[in-house]
Amino acid sequence: MKRFLPLIIFLAFRTTMINALDLPGYIVNNSGDTVRGQIVYTPPKARGRNGTYETDSSMTWKIRFTAQAGQKENYKPKEIRGFGFQLHEIWIHYETITPQKGMAGLGKYEFFGRLIIDGPVKGYVGMEGLGYFNLDEEKTHDWWFKTKGAGLNGFIYDLFSTKKKKLAQELKYFFQMEDAFLDSLPEKVEKERVYKIIRSYNDWKKAHP
Repeated sequence: MKRFLPLIIFLAFRTTMINALDLPGYIVNNSGDTVRGQIVYTPPKARGRNGTYETDSSMTWKIRFTAQAGQKENYKPKEIRGFGFQLHEIWIHYETITPQKGMAGLGKYEFFGRLIIDGPVKGYVGMEGLGYFNLDEEKTHDWWFKTKGAGLNGFIYDLFSTKKKKLAQELKYFFQMEDAFLDSLPEKVEKERVYKIIRSYNDWKKAHP
């Protein structure tokens, strides 16, 4: 058995190297410049509990990037603003997230969050176990939301009220949503469907700039 162990290790390493892909991508440095190149991506190897494939969770904390000029670098969340890559003709975008201090005990840890909802209120999934490539939003209850203003930039988990009056107060406090939109909310909303409200608000803002 001992003499087969090195062969097993070699084959496992070789399989990992074959599975790792250099994909068209970019980084956004801390000066705001976009640098084009290749992102190293490791395809999923197993299904998560909810039946979706998990992405390489290490991309939450570090990425490998080769610029078009040939330089190879590893980047952590503090070192760049974000990155993206193209997989199966789909562009996947990540941004550096800095949680509020004390949020779920993670306030001092920046991480790369996958941008799922774009608009005046941005929605991300991130952290190990949440970065699904085939995201099932109906079963993902953990989100990070960010606004351009002084709104929340932190962890949301089953936070909001279900009754319209209280829910409207919370949405206005955290996201500065306008009364005209809040008046349109249904009388009762399920807590785990907050991301749908965010999507609706972003659509509403397009029609009411």
